[in-house]
Amino acid sequence: MAAEYASEEEKREWKQLISAFVPPLIEKWEPVLGVRVGKLAYRNMKSRWGSCTPSTGRICINTRLALYPPECLEYVVVHELCHLRVGGHNKQFWALVESCLPNYKQAKKLLRA
Repeated sequence: MAAEYASEEEKREWKQLISAFVPPLIEKWEPVLGVRVGKLAYRNMKSRWGSCTPSTGRICINTRLALYPPECLEYVVVHELCHLRVGGHNKQFWALVESCLPNYKQAKKLLRA
């Protein structure tokens, strides 16, 4: 079933699931990356898996990640946390992501499918 046809109840369930799993992932990765999340938000987004505002530390996670394997959620969380250290998607950024998640490309590929 396509996410755009989800009922309001399904969307609430996604948010509940994601909001249960994201905080422990942040707790795990903040000390590894030496960063601190300012505000955490969850939204049902159509075109992004996550977003980050480095100046405030705000991280937003797409609730549709509830429809994907757990490694996809962890990849998005790590990806956004890495943006608190490195802006953009340059070589330094991807090296940082890879240092945390050596197999990140598998999750990235699943999210593109």
